[in-house]
Amino acid sequence: MQELMHAAMRACDFWNDGPDARAQMRADVLNTPEHLRTDLLDHLQRTYRRRDAS
Repeated sequence: MQELMHAAMRACDFWNDGPDARAQMRADVLNTPEHLRTDLLDHLQRTYRRRDAS
């Protein structure tokens, strides 16, 4: 779950989301059925890749 939440917050960073949108994203992630979380994580990781620490 922690990895999924981090990926979701990267999406929020990408879109420059404010506190309300971030809170909604957290709630959406927590309410995602367990059987869909792996797919959601895969999607978020592909779409909002981590930035390399150069």
